[in-house]
Amino acid sequence: MDEKKVREAIERMCKMRDMYNSTLCSLPPKTREKSEYNNYVDTFLAAIEALEKQLPKKVDVWANGTQHCPVCDKDLTYTGLHICPECYQRLCYTK
Repeated sequence: MDEKKVREAIERMCKMRDMYNSTLCSLPPKTREKSEYNNYVDTFLAAIEALEKQLPKKVDVWANGTQHCPVCDKDLTYTGLHICPECYQRLCYTK
């Protein structure tokens, strides 16, 4: 999936999550707790997180020259990996 499609999907999911969330907020507290909408919001959050991992993030280069994942700080020095083995974030290296 190309980057543009991923960004569009994230945007649509965020809008849907916000719609379900606003519906949840309008419900009385006892109904809100039992509503299936809670599961939908959680599902949208998980899907958004997964899609965001598909967007490459620039590897952090620390002052000592080591390379680290921008999400979880996993040391990637000498690996050249394009996906973090710790958090599965897609990575890009720039010179």
